[in-house]
Amino acid sequence: MRNLNLSMTVLLLIFGVALGCNNDLDLDDIVASREAASTLGNPARQPSFNIELTKGDTLVYREASAFGILQMESGSAYALDVHSSVPGTIFRISLDGAAASPLESGRNLIPSAAFPMPSIGNHSLRVDAELDGVVVSRNYALGISCEAAIANSIVLNPTAIAVSAIYPNVYQYTAGVIATGGIGPFDCSWDFNGDGVRDSGFASCATPVRAYSNHVDSRKIKTFVRDTVCNKILVVDVDRELTAPPYAAVLGMKSNLYVTGTVSSSAPALTQNPAVSLRHLSSNQPDILPARVTCNYSRVNGKGTFTVKGLNTYALTSSKSHGFSITVSNIDDTIIGGVGGSMNAANAVLQQVQFSTDESPDLLNRMVFQGGQTFCQLNSVNMEPKDIGGVPCMNPGTPIQSSYIVAGEGTFQCTGLPGTSALGTSINVTQGAFYCEYRFVDACGGGGGGGGGVDPIKL
Repeated sequence: MRNLNLSMTVLLLIFGVALGCNNDLDLDDIVASREAASTLGNPARQPSFNIELTKGDTLVYREASAFGILQMESGSAYALDVHSSVPGTIFRISLDGAAASPLESGRNLIPSAAFPMPSIGNHSLRVDAELDGVVVSRNYALGISCEAAIANSIVLNPTAIAVSAIYPNVYQYTAGVIATGGIGPFDCSWDFNGDGVRDSGFASCATPVRAYSNHVDSRKIKTFVRDTVCNKILVVDVDRELTAPPYAAVLGMKSNLYVTGTVSSSAPALTQNPAVSLRHLSSNQPDILPARVTCNYSRVNGKGTFTVKGLNTYALTSSKSHGFSITVSNIDDTIIGGVGGSMNAANAVLQQVQFSTDESPDLLNRMVFQGGQTFCQLNSVNMEPKDIGGVPCMNPGTPIQSSYIVAGEGTFQCTGLPGTSALGTSINVTQGAFYCEYRFVDACGGGGGGGGGVDPIKL
């Protein structure tokens, strides 16, 4: 049996809730806490700081980096640099909830009295910064692996990663024998859609997994591989094809519901977030899967508003809804079920387009882009009422409650759609299109009601 050196060889610093030592700790158990400041002291001088980990002259980790895997080899010397742009900031550090110890502003050697080496497993790390009585704390997940000789013997086999289409937007991921060496067994975690965000918890690499992706075509799939005994995590990137119908075929997918659009960054080139350079497709799945395309319709005084969303959320506490939301307004609608009237989209306008990316504890921040007619335009739009009917109302003088399906279809494009979470950023959207059906039930009183409470039709 190999002797495991309990010296630190891997340090995972991921924004998250401080947790005690727990060998089963997983990154998806971490809820992003970012920074929390007390209300005491002078709010004009808020402490802010950044950390870096170096080995000699080599930068191992910088806090702004995504996928924060910091590797520290047994027998090597490291330094944790903590620095603030505001003079006078006082730093403290706490491991596994213990009393905080002073931390020097600048270079701190590891190991040291302030930063001892925990045992193999997963731990918590908190860094406090204090300035004029205001304290900002950051919580990190901290992983300790086995000795360098064992950890560094792990060899990854990227060719073992395979992705195959099961349904439109649903794919099967297999890793097979992706790793040799180390101690094993190996668990895998996946970035299913190539947006740079880890989308699943760890499970046996030998077990195929199925997952939905609304980012399609050629994607850089990221697989996180963990030696469960050594507690060593490695990452491998591979380009794989997430097969999906081409744009022209998507437009013929009715009666399936869909939202699609090709996104590219425009100002500046947002290379740090792969989700702003992709082809997006959301489509309704068979009944055994949840619908990712939903829509809603309302009307006031003969003018209708139609909103369709193609969004996806993964089963991680950090995952956010990501995808498109499109709102079309000024739809002429005078339908009174069983009596007459009409619906016409000739004067309809693209009120708003929103595109949002996912977020994860691996430091890739959510980005949202949003705008209206200044940035986006409808190339075509059609709103068709179907299955028109009406039932008697109880109110005298308003005898009909209208009920009908609104089938909304359109194509659109956006230029310079601005970012709301990162000012100065923007994206372009080409080959945008949508189709969705919604059962609308008007309030008694003719054309003055709101949207019905019926779920979107799922085909």
